[in-house]
Amino acid sequence: MRHRFFYILVFVALFAKAQIPVLDNYNQIWTTQSENSSESMPLGGGDIGMNVWVENGDLYFYFSRSGTFDEHNTLLKLGRVKIELFPNPFKDNEGFHQELVLKDGYVKVAQNGTEVKLWVDVFYPVIHVDVKNDSPIAMKASYESWRYKNRVVLGRANNANSYKWAPQGEIITYQDSIDFENNGVKFYHSNREQTVFDVAVKQQQMESVKEEMLNPLKYLTFGGFMTGDNLKSAGTYQGVYQDTDFKGYSLESVKPSKKHKLKVNLYTKQSDDFNDWNHGLNQSVSAYKPKEKKAEQNTKTWWDDFWERSFIYTKSQNDSVYQIGQNYQLFRYILGCNAYGKYPTKFNGGLFTVDPVYTKEDHPFTPDFRNWGGGTMTQQNQRLVYFPMLKSGDFDMMPSQLDYYLTLQKNAELRSKVYWGHEGSAFTEQLENFGLPNPAEYEWKRPKDYDPGMQYNAWLEYQWDTVFEFCKMMLELKEYAIMDVKKYNEFILSCLRFFDEHYQYLAQKRGRKMLDANGHLVLYPGSAVETYKMAYNANSTISALKVISEKLLKVSSEDLLEDDVAYLKEFQKRIPPLNFREIEHQKVLSPAKSWERINNTEAAQLYPVFPWEIYGLGKPDLEVAQNTYFLDEDLLKFRSHVGWKQDNIMAARLGLTEEASKYTLLKMANSGRRFPAFWGPGFDWVPDHNWGGSGMIGMQEMLLQEANGKILLFPAWSKKWDVHFKLHAKSNTTVEAKLENGQVSFLNVLPKEREKDIINLLDFSNEEKVKLK
Repeated sequence: MRHRFFYILVFVALFAKAQIPVLDNYNQIWTTQSENSSESMPLGGGDIGMNVWVENGDLYFYFSRSGTFDEHNTLLKLGRVKIELFPNPFKDNEGFHQELVLKDGYVKVAQNGTEVKLWVDVFYPVIHVDVKNDSPIAMKASYESWRYKNRVVLGRANNANSYKWAPQGEIITYQDSIDFENNGVKFYHSNREQTVFDVAVKQQQMESVKEEMLNPLKYLTFGGFMTGDNLKSAGTYQGVYQDTDFKGYSLESVKPSKKHKLKVNLYTKQSDDFNDWNHGLNQSVSAYKPKEKKAEQNTKTWWDDFWERSFIYTKSQNDSVYQIGQNYQLFRYILGCNAYGKYPTKFNGGLFTVDPVYTKEDHPFTPDFRNWGGGTMTQQNQRLVYFPMLKSGDFDMMPSQLDYYLTLQKNAELRSKVYWGHEGSAFTEQLENFGLPNPAEYEWKRPKDYDPGMQYNAWLEYQWDTVFEFCKMMLELKEYAIMDVKKYNEFILSCLRFFDEHYQYLAQKRGRKMLDANGHLVLYPGSAVETYKMAYNANSTISALKVISEKLLKVSSEDLLEDDVAYLKEFQKRIPPLNFREIEHQKVLSPAKSWERINNTEAAQLYPVFPWEIYGLGKPDLEVAQNTYFLDEDLLKFRSHVGWKQDNIMAARLGLTEEASKYTLLKMANSGRRFPAFWGPGFDWVPDHNWGGSGMIGMQEMLLQEANGKILLFPAWSKKWDVHFKLHAKSNTTVEAKLENGQVSFLNVLPKEREKDIINLLDFSNEEKVKLK
């Protein structure tokens, strides 16, 4: 009987192991302490990010918040906290347990009867550290800052700010104000009046309209207050962590206790009167006290709802397939930590960068460092962070990026008026958070007669069309979630108008005619992404103009003025057709009609596939796009899974299951760092958010696509990979399905009337996919 019971247990264990994982399987559990900050665990919520780790028996965390830009547009961390307990339960690794509990959005550290729970309030900018122990213990909590003094920023360290490789004079990161107050520590950074905004405005000859322009940096103050119920001030100390000296401000227990609570309240305000910030912080601290009782439950509910609305869980005999499901969930969690930030989640590390020496050994800079700037938004990277939120149903997280553009519209329109005397929003690549080009990319050493509206830059010249991918997201919010998006209509029109008026303006400067012989715009000089330069009629631009003008008329026609509708219809007649060529006697998509040089390695030929969805499954001439994928020599040479590369997405959109599987396994594999979804640096930094974002998009496209009102199920998913997913489709639709042992074992489509639109492509050959209408 005992033997039979044993075999039953073995059977149950094997059966359980064979099941598709659930969210709890993806919790990260560490049973040893970390060597340093690079082995930290991400934690966050609302607009706050933390890196949590235990090192040599002490618990640490860095903390960051959306929008904390200094005078030079460095995205400053708010500091580091060190927690010491006496007697120390973390003195060794015996019984050590650190866990990221995904479902409820918190980190737990436990050992020797002590448990520390760290969590962030999703709805109010407050960090919580809750300590409990079987018997009374003492706690010391220290706020550590490397900005206790002014720091001169030298050499490559300027890549963290908007000056990059071209600092103008001495660049100083000015010291913060830090002191004890009411048995707590108050800390803040307050920007001066003169910032890099003023430098850029002067450099780029925009001073005539300076007073009309948005300036987000002047007098911006950010910081907070760290306090606890049983704590008192305990003096300061100095030390060095990794490569950076710091000063610590300690709070210690009044008496030992079985429970300790530490809170860090954060506050940001832009005002020329510091008292406004100080009063606002004090009010925020006071107002939070009555809300605190329900705060933890409200935060838990938010995370529970977050996980319920979308997921992808994967299983296979191959561990790498398990990893892609795990890392999809982990990276989506990272994105959820800046759900409600004033500013977009930065592609180059988000809120989770650490000491830079662990990314590049020759970068012994402060923890504030990240490559590619703080307030500089590289839009062709940013788009990959936000596109996956449509199919994951994270619509409430998208305004951080989309509304950011609305704030910049006036500055972008002023550029058009000042430089060229026409209408429309002129957005560049490498865009500052005040709407002007990055000063270093704009270039300081310029020919005297060079157009002041242009970046003197071989990579970025004439690259104005990245804004349209965000216009697409704006309109798709209505297509997916039936949201009211009319606030974006004027913005989108302004972006279209810029291309219409500017390319007629350029043509008029070259000759008498503003259009070609067929009445089309001459999109020259242009740029096919950042790769094919001095392009004539780039397909990426043509696709953008075509799709956005059509989508705006379709989605928002009832909210547009009659004159705007008439204008859009006339504008569409001026959009040139896409360009093709032949390779090995096969018709393929061309990057442009012509170009002068290649500067980068982006798949511009396939932009009509993604993001523009002109070609793909269920759409005409799929073979043309597939031929392009397989035959174009540049694409074959550029192909990779690293960083922002999108071969996984292109392959999925084209129904190429083997190719999509190959690049997804590479892209979404464990990062090689202790936290599996801290990829990078790739082309950018660690954690590389456009690496994770492009991986998410590719997995979504492998599982679910739409064409002509039909929902295509498993368009590029391997039958060998068991999966349970829930994704969002247009018309407020969700699709939840399970694939087990090559068969669909569960399918739930809401609303039910959309079940009739499902087409399961799991057993379709490529020939059948090509014929799909």
